[in-house]
Amino acid sequence: MSKLAAALVVVLLMLVGLPASPANAVTAASEAPKLTAVELVSAAQLAPGQTARVRFTLSQPAQRVEFRYRDASLSEPRSLIWTGDPGPGPFIAEATAVIGVSDFYEGLQRLTDVRIVFQKSGQSYPAETAALRNSSSDYLFSDNAGDPLLQNADFAVSNPSRVLRTPQASVLPKFQADQDLWSNWNYGVDGTISPGTWTAGVTKVHVQWVSGGVAKLYRYEYGTEPFEGSVRSTDAGKEVSLRITTVTPGFKSVSAESEPYLFVTSGPIAVSGKPWINSALKASFDVSSIKGIPVGATPKVELFWLTKSTPYPAGTGLAPGVDYVVKDADGGGTVRVAAVVSLEGKVVGRFVSDSTAYVTNPAPSRNYVHREVSDFLMARTTDGRLWMWGRYFGSFPKEVGTGWNVFDKIFSPGDFNEDGHADVLARKPSGELWMYPADGQYWWKPASLVGVGWQGMTELMAPGDFDSDGHDDVLAKDRDGRLLLYPGNGKGGWLAPRQVGAGWNMFNRVFSTGDFDGDSHADILATNAGGQLFLYSSNGKGGWLGSKVIGSGWQSFKGVFGAGDRDYDGWTDIYGIDGAGYMYLYPFKSGSWKPRALVGADWDVFTALF
Repeated sequence: MSKLAAALVVVLLMLVGLPASPANAVTAASEAPKLTAVELVSAAQLAPGQTARVRFTLSQPAQRVEFRYRDASLSEPRSLIWTGDPGPGPFIAEATAVIGVSDFYEGLQRLTDVRIVFQKSGQSYPAETAALRNSSSDYLFSDNAGDPLLQNADFAVSNPSRVLRTPQASVLPKFQADQDLWSNWNYGVDGTISPGTWTAGVTKVHVQWVSGGVAKLYRYEYGTEPFEGSVRSTDAGKEVSLRITTVTPGFKSVSAESEPYLFVTSGPIAVSGKPWINSALKASFDVSSIKGIPVGATPKVELFWLTKSTPYPAGTGLAPGVDYVVKDADGGGTVRVAAVVSLEGKVVGRFVSDSTAYVTNPAPSRNYVHREVSDFLMARTTDGRLWMWGRYFGSFPKEVGTGWNVFDKIFSPGDFNEDGHADVLARKPSGELWMYPADGQYWWKPASLVGVGWQGMTELMAPGDFDSDGHDDVLAKDRDGRLLLYPGNGKGGWLAPRQVGAGWNMFNRVFSTGDFDGDSHADILATNAGGQLFLYSSNGKGGWLGSKVIGSGWQSFKGVFGAGDRDYDGWTDIYGIDGAGYMYLYPFKSGSWKPRALVGADWDVFTALF
């Protein structure tokens, strides 16, 4: 056949979709090939320039077989490769590689795994499988594990120009558990993994946990810098150590382990009691529910109450069974309990309860936008507009309503309906009392009438939770000088009122700042015509502990009212507006006044401030 005729035959075959030559077709395997025999046929000791050879038998055809080796550095694989198309059925072939001076280190070359690439029937793309020497794919050798066919194909290289150095750990690996009281070790332990300090040049390591004598890969080829890591909860109750193995080119692979580490699990922690200011909460923790403590050992258990007022993450540990009394400073937050279990001076367990419901905000609780306690300020102008300042007076106020000049008394009772935001009560001259619930978005939900007949009251004030039942209350002084308590029911309504004092007409001004003397009970302040300032300390049960004079000269002020904790020292303060319209902050702490601070001028233009 001439060359032209042969070319025409090839073209015709291509046109009808047939292969030009059977040799160009890829032989497909009916199933994944299996290694049935592996044998090292080259010398067991090789030098640069010589060829390493492995003879193998496969049960099905394949197009590529790669025997991957790692030297004593465990850092990078070196491969012996065979490629071809043997035709259908089992076949025997050899994978080879020339030992290079620059790419094979001195020492033993250990077979780790075999990669087999083949064409499977019915698939148009190559599939890949692997036969592993080890029972896991971490490449940290475990002899006599995995495929037994791969146990005897190792060989050694004599290459004095590339000798591996032996690294050392000058500082052992370490796991430092987080000291976070909010964590729960029933789900594992978070912390910092420090791989240790190694010979200069070591840059990559394997990270493993050794639990019950069994090593488990955690991270493969990680750097030597500390990083955030964790121990799994399945290892609780076992001595666990951190194993670091170097996998850096140029260095032999060596391992170092940390000291053994133990952590335990436990049953749940329950918190009972009402999340009210002055209410006692009780934690229930069954010490016998702790699992993983060695036989004969006695753990130490401490409880930490996690609240808004607890310094984070510190605090003083209490023995189980000690109650916690909710403080004013906890208002607006939740309460949880953390149990810390120690053994021989080492922490082995941290467990935390679920959160309680939100604690009632203390008065004055003037945060109309967020759930947190903060001291907002409302001001009404003569045209009836209502303005709101946030925490800082340097910013411009926000208008939050008009028509408020129909009321002769406006004040905030705190979170009166307990929806998470402070509310406003406003009285009309007719005696109607209206509640305006804040919506948390600088405006109001629909107002509702919450009382009538209030026109006989000369003072209306918000002490907070005056009777310690968990709900904000209202105190009212009538024309006869009686002081009446109107307990809130937590739903924007009332419980039965009662008289809690008489003779209060001796004062020209009566107001509340919430807890003023630091005992977490709502108190009352009052000034007389002579300018004396009296503190009436309550007993937290709707009664009184006593009274005393805490200041003088207050007759010169046009207005005096509670400021909340403006200087963040944990104690409530007072605003005073003098005859010239200047407003001052009077900070009070531990029974003493701190230097006053000027807030601003022209505050006497407002017809209501609260």
